[in-house]
Amino acid sequence: MPKLAWVRAATSLSNHEICSISKRHQAAKGWCRHLKGVGILKVLAKAGCVADLISVAAISFYGSEPNRDAPVQIVGGANKKDAGSLTFAGKSALVTGAAGGIGTAIVRALREQGAKVAAADRELSGVAAEAHLEGDLLDCAYVEGLAAAANDALGGLDILVNNAGVITRGPVTETSDADWNLSLGVNVEAPFRLCRAAIPLMAGQGGGAIVNLASCWGGKAPGPNHALYCMTKAAIASLTQCMGMDHAHQGVRVNAVCPNEVNTPMLRSGFEKRGFDPDTAVATLGKSVPLGRIAEPDDIAEVVLFLASDAARYICGALLEVNGGKPVS
Repeated sequence: MPKLAWVRAATSLSNHEICSISKRHQAAKGWCRHLKGVGILKVLAKAGCVADLISVAAISFYGSEPNRDAPVQIVGGANKKDAGSLTFAGKSALVTGAAGGIGTAIVRALREQGAKVAAADRELSGVAAEAHLEGDLLDCAYVEGLAAAANDALGGLDILVNNAGVITRGPVTETSDADWNLSLGVNVEAPFRLCRAAIPLMAGQGGGAIVNLASCWGGKAPGPNHALYCMTKAAIASLTQCMGMDHAHQGVRVNAVCPNEVNTPMLRSGFEKRGFDPDTAVATLGKSVPLGRIAEPDDIAEVVLFLASDAARYICGALLEVNGGKPVS
């Protein structure tokens, strides 16, 4: 019979499952060519004794039974029991904009998964974290020292989440110098300074992960009447891609999450300023999303955690849109 056909015929296992099992013994798809005593193997297979089936196959190939407790190796060198891990036990993270809607969700999610978190924002009285680093991201001295302060407070720095952001609405003809300075300062200059300070710390400790908050509105199709916001989010997206390439060799992965509309206090206050009822506006906006609702902060936080985790170990310089299937319009 052809490769694996007799095993498939004697068991309910698919070719894929059989080959996956065989990888435990580093023999992959070719091990059937080396099997001895097919009759014994058929009996074991029919009895559902998969572990013994593997052992007999391995003995026929190697001359001895392998250690069943040995780590399972996946192509790429990752250990199977750690693959896909979203736990952060022993990890230390710095999150900016920690008092906002998405920031609060990120801090909470990281701590629930075992991370120690340094929260950064102008006011942090309602935020639970291992360290509170209050300050203004427009203060260059504060920003320049933030990564080191987090590193000292937590005993290391494995993760940086540049979450803080501001939205300035309107076309450039209605934009002031103050709007420009605020948008550039918070959305671009602060992440730039933080990354510049954090990357050497992470590299010196063996690596780390940086997750920036960009936006679908900063991509190929920016939305209307948000010129400064779209421009700054395009800048942080481009910076993310550049840093992803430039610092991968140091073990520092840099990626960005690009949300569309998210049900945050910032979004709701924007509706209020324009004379809309926030609940009605959010519900109406949700009807334009293929998934039937706009994002909640937890939807974004979970994607941030994924990119910061070992499950995303081979993702670097990526811009991950989280939009419910809705393009910017």
